[in-house]
Amino acid sequence: MTEPFSQSTALINCLNRAQSIPVSQLRFADFVQPALGCHGIYAFFAGDDYQVTDERTGERIDCWYIGSATSKAMVECVASHFVPCSQCRDSLLRQIAYTVARPENKQLFSEENPTVEQKVRIEEIMEQCLPVMQSLRLRYILYEESVNEDLSDAIRADEQTLTNHFQPAFNNPKRNSCELEICDDRDRTLLTNTK
Repeated sequence: MTEPFSQSTALINCLNRAQSIPVSQLRFADFVQPALGCHGIYAFFAGDDYQVTDERTGERIDCWYIGSATSKAMVECVASHFVPCSQCRDSLLRQIAYTVARPENKQLFSEENPTVEQKVRIEEIMEQCLPVMQSLRLRYILYEESVNEDLSDAIRADEQTLTNHFQPAFNNPKRNSCELEICDDRDRTLLTNTK
């Protein structure tokens, strides 16, 4: 892509047509395209093994998360969503873990200063969610220009346009993550084994 999108339809079509890489097969080399820059937009979509649903409406949500890489390279931003550490509050893995945590464990995720035992429990839950993360599919759009303030603003505007269109499960401000449910391919609701 040579410059930021000015029309939302073109942007949406570009993400819809972007190569969809299974996360389990993702490689650093996928982000190395010398003709393009290393900044842009990425999105995690449902794969075949798990789906996320809005419990209130029963609606299946195919787009799980949309993010942008402006101050960091795309590879860094995408990788940050896989960190199974209790302190990584913005990772998609953590949000999935919160969703599948048993009710008695959900409060652990909002602890300001968790104890060592609480951190271990959060990390155990996150570890159990790695297969869910690996089942997702990643699509991304790289921007050709070197990043500067104008391009960063344009990328963030494009990210907002995509977020408004796809209404991703885990970063849509209109959706409460307490109302989400993750099921496997047999429609069984996932709950962690950690008590």
